[in-house]
Amino acid sequence: MLLKVATVESQASNIVKATCASAGNPNHTFILRQDCQPYENCIDHVDQQNVSRATCTDSNNIRKWDNKDSDSLTCSENEAFDTDGGKDLILGVTTYAMTNNPMRVYILEAFMSGNSLGRLFNRHNYTKIIKNYDGNSTIKYCFTAGTTQKIIALAAAFG
Repeated sequence: MLLKVATVESQASNIVKATCASAGNPNHTFILRQDCQPYENCIDHVDQQNVSRATCTDSNNIRKWDNKDSDSLTCSENEAFDTDGGKDLILGVTTYAMTNNPMRVYILEAFMSGNSLGRLFNRHNYTKIIKNYDGNSTIKYCFTAGTTQKIIALAAAFG
């Protein structure tokens, strides 16, 4: 049976969920679930072909921060990614409630060297492809929760 993946997304901070459909019968769908390892978290992003993905990512390669129960803008560290210059860099951010379930926030945004890469509203994930990343430009991820409920953001870069 030939399968077509309809969506791939984080189901929880440690679970990747893929919804698949039969190429011959799009009404026949099923869900595949992959648990991340204890030292990994799930990050939503796109690949080079702009197809949605979710990847179990080593916690050592993730920027993690929360809104400290505040509705104001909160951001990750502002640091460069140590990569060889000239390679494409794919950014991914996913926001989670304290239950580890994805949680929509009011605003998600990323910055490179202080310049906005784009802003999304009422989403739980943000992704952006940076073509020919120089390896020196700083990247910062931000969100405004839209609630005083504690929200955790996890961000990673793939190259």
